[in-house]
Amino acid sequence: MFLVFRVFLLLSVTSGYIHKGSIWVYNSQHKSVEKAGAISGGGRYKILQKGGRCSGAYWYQLSTGHWVCSPYFITSKKSPGGLKNWIDHMFNRQYFSGTGNLTHLGVSLKKIKNGKWRKLSQLRGFLPSYKFLLGQEPYVKTFSGGYVSSRSIKPLKPSSLMGLNVKSDDFPVAFIISSQAKLYKKSGGSYVPWKSIAKYSVRPVVKHSDGWYSVKYAPFAFLKPSDITVAPKIPQLLSGVKEDEHWLHVDISEKIMYAMKGKNPVRIMLFAASRKTMKGIHRIFLKRVYQNYDLQNVSDGYFLEAVPYVLYYNKGFAIHAAYWHDNFPIHETHGCINLSMKDARWLFTFMSPVFPRGYIELRSRKGMGSRVRIVG
Repeated sequence: MFLVFRVFLLLSVTSGYIHKGSIWVYNSQHKSVEKAGAISGGGRYKILQKGGRCSGAYWYQLSTGHWVCSPYFITSKKSPGGLKNWIDHMFNRQYFSGTGNLTHLGVSLKKIKNGKWRKLSQLRGFLPSYKFLLGQEPYVKTFSGGYVSSRSIKPLKPSSLMGLNVKSDDFPVAFIISSQAKLYKKSGGSYVPWKSIAKYSVRPVVKHSDGWYSVKYAPFAFLKPSDITVAPKIPQLLSGVKEDEHWLHVDISEKIMYAMKGKNPVRIMLFAASRKTMKGIHRIFLKRVYQNYDLQNVSDGYFLEAVPYVLYYNKGFAIHAAYWHDNFPIHETHGCINLSMKDARWLFTFMSPVFPRGYIELRSRKGMGSRVRIVG
């Protein structure tokens, strides 16, 4: 009789939804173990089974294999579905920045009315949720729940930079990195400016003995070496990589990233980094669809909200999108690797672990995250 009742109970609960906020997920029914990730947003998560009691709730196993325990996870008899695709949600959003070196951020409406503000150094970027009036003053609510006067902000223009899908016989390949770059024609023994070529254009090239490059499929057109950075050849296969394994080769000196499948190149991307960037061989251990970076009380302090497509590979070092600048590959970072929004989104889905719908954060199981080799 008890067994029949328990089976009926499990069959009657098929899904669960989040009442508010976000919820941690775990690999087992123990909150003492390391968190496996986090879920957020609307829709209903498929429940595989009900577990034991936990603090203020029951454990439930999701279709991803993870377990949740939260009073804000509400079970339902309704069919699962409608989970938010956070990867798409963060794409093509209009970001803004502060207009000065110091920006007043309201933590709550109550504190704004009482004249209490948080003073931010370098509001480099944030994602607005909506606009509203407080008295006669126009405000913007930020993605994370803060409030900024709309008189002290400006829109950020997204970068046009996008990597190139490549095959083995495309190399060498050149990225145009100068906004003043030109194509040249050869006249006698000299190179003569011919016509402009857009920054971030990508061309397969042929290197000549004098250091100049000609465009592979237009051999009469030449590129000045100082206007380009070149991916010269396919990177050497990383030891232990399987035939169909996705991995990443990052060359700091070239400022070019190679997304690889086994021994074959898939895509090359231009990036920005710094001398502080951690080199060596690593694995992606944590993926976050967005991350706030808040560094204050230092000489070069800054605030960045909702930085998208974050791939952590060694402690606090990560690869992520950079919406606040368009100076690839010249921009000097604080140690992370910056990609354009388009390339960061592409890489986020290319690298393991696979990111399910409804998740905003996912930790790799030990030894399972995609490998990253950083040299130069």
